Amino acid sequence: MALSPHKAAFLKLLSRSESDFRTYLKVAILADGETIAKHQEPWIEACQDIGDNPRGSQKYFFVAPPGAGKSTIIGIGFTSWIIGKNPNRHIGYISYADQVARERAIPIRNLIEFSSIYHKIFPNVTPDKAAWGSSSFRVLRENLADLHPTLRAGGAMSAIVANRLAGTVI
Repeated sequence: MALSPHKAAFLKLLSRSESDFRTYLKVAILADGETIAKHQEPWIEACQDIGDNPRGSQKYFFVAPPGAGKSTIIGIGFTSWIIGKNPNRHIGYISYADQVARERAIPIRNLIEFSSIYHKIFPNVTPDKAAWGSSSFRVLRENLADLHPTLRAGGAMSAIVANRLAGTVI
């Protein structure tokens, strides 16, 4: 049975989402009709650079006012994408206070656990229910003895800075 053109185009977008951050945002994160703003373009390019070379020494810092999309694009979008691409890595999510960081980690955790689109893009990323909390969680990985969480969220003065992290979103 042949796929409809619409379904074929959607499957192509899903396939591209694993390696292309912009496509991932459009397919898995942004609401219908929501677009990427001009001021967000450098963020997307930086996130793509990190995704293409996750062991590089890139350091990006963006300052933008409240409501500019930092939490959605970088906090939730980039963090969930990089976990999907590199489920064996350890990521830190730091905000000014523990509670805020935890609140930002919940949508990331929910995407990984409940989003059918996320599962289609990253079919091998599965929650480790033995370590699936609101401030830190693990996905199942190759090294079952790896005790460090996939994502740990905390405030700037919390114990998160003592963890072994491959990357940090602040």
